[in-house]
Amino acid sequence: MSSRVLEMVWFIIGGLLLYMAVDVSMSNGLAGSWYYYLFALTAFLMYFFKRKHRHSRRD
Repeated sequence: MSSRVLEMVWFIIGGLLLYMAVDVSMSNGLAGSWYYYLFALTAFLMYFFKRKHRHSRRD
């Protein structure tokens, strides 16, 4: 799988998890959804790491 495809996968996963985190927060409060926020943050960090790594390999 190409690096660009993996970037998009991480970005989409992060977006879906962020959406789920907000949805669960509205119904159960922050105590029931903190791990969704944590996983969304992890997915976005992976996206930015993969993107930076791909751009550094190109130079």
